[in-house]
Amino acid sequence: MVEESKEDVESIYERARQQLLVELPHSMLPGRQDEYNYILNFLESTFDSESGRVLYISGTPGTGKTVTVTNILKYFKEKKSDKFVDIYVNGLSLSHPKNSYIEVWKHLSGDTLVANKARELLLDLFRSGTPIREKLKLTKKFVVLVLDEVDFLRTKAQDVLYDFFDCANLPQSKFIVIGISNTNDLPERCFKPKIVSRLGLNRIIFSPYNEEKLLTIIKARLGEKYLKEIFREGACELIARKIAYTNSDVRKALQLVKKCLFLTEEDAKRDERILPVTIQTVSTAYNLSISDPLEHIVPNLSEHEKLFICALIKADAIQTKDGLLTVSSIMHYHAQFTHSLDLKPITPLMFNSIYSSLETLGIFASHGDTVSVFSWEKKISIVPDKMELRSWLKDDSVAAQALGREFFARNL
Repeated sequence: MVEESKEDVESIYERARQQLLVELPHSMLPGRQDEYNYILNFLESTFDSESGRVLYISGTPGTGKTVTVTNILKYFKEKKSDKFVDIYVNGLSLSHPKNSYIEVWKHLSGDTLVANKARELLLDLFRSGTPIREKLKLTKKFVVLVLDEVDFLRTKAQDVLYDFFDCANLPQSKFIVIGISNTNDLPERCFKPKIVSRLGLNRIIFSPYNEEKLLTIIKARLGEKYLKEIFREGACELIARKIAYTNSDVRKALQLVKKCLFLTEEDAKRDERILPVTIQTVSTAYNLSISDPLEHIVPNLSEHEKLFICALIKADAIQTKDGLLTVSSIMHYHAQFTHSLDLKPITPLMFNSIYSSLETLGIFASHGDTVSVFSWEKKISIVPDKMELRSWLKDDSVAAQALGREFFARNL
């Protein structure tokens, strides 16, 4: 290898890492061409009609569901911008499922109404509403509603989902609903028959990525330049193989690529020359990613992740008899700690992201018949030894402010 300046050594690895963050254009969806074409054809054929339809998309996290839908809608905006209006609603970002009526009506009209009034106008629009269509300038346009995290739009009566799916089945409605979920069998397990019947047969499952597809994505992200300059033959193949064998999550694959780049950069800085990512680098990075003990990981978590763990500890110490806690109780204590520490509150979406991250780390486990379906009343339990979990945070300033140093003095 030729000797390089320190700036060159640092910048090439940083630029390679930045490539992993680049949003790929809609023409480049590695490993999802079949799913892309299915959704594209579904929308194309529906636009050619005057009716509405429902499409249910499911698959485990990290399989490209939302980005595929988003990129297809971008494609149609370029080709048929006057054909439709698209609305995106994430169920996790709503404080209550019925607020989805408010969001949809606000997008169409610009007005913010109470949920019941917004619902009334939306039902009129899709069931009979030529006058309303004319007022909203929707006479010749379709409305495409993307309901992401559709699991969170379930109510006890399931009326919200029924309203949207029912309207999409009405003749002349020009209303398309695309529901996205992380749970493949959510309709059969959790939906009432009247909703399942309105879902119809238009369903597509995003299967976990296999080794070949993961490799295609990694190479597309890095680009030819960095594949040639930094990665030795076989390195990317090994990354794809290891992730395909474990969880098939493309985000985990890209995290492993990033870990390899960090490790190689450290060696390159010492040698003051550009070094390649080798098969040995991949093996080292992978072993580090699965063997980092929690006692070293927990102290380095973000403030809100630590507060989530503090909420687990407090809920367990105060209110549990059987060792099971509810997600709603954790969120309650987390909000208390956030306020007492004068931190910026997090959104429900961010809370769910922290929940998923800590569950993956093995901080807690889910219980019940609907383990894979998120809900505020889901039962969870602490996995590590509780005394050990507390000991990992005993010297942490955030935990000390949240729980109080006297708590650790009493409970350690």
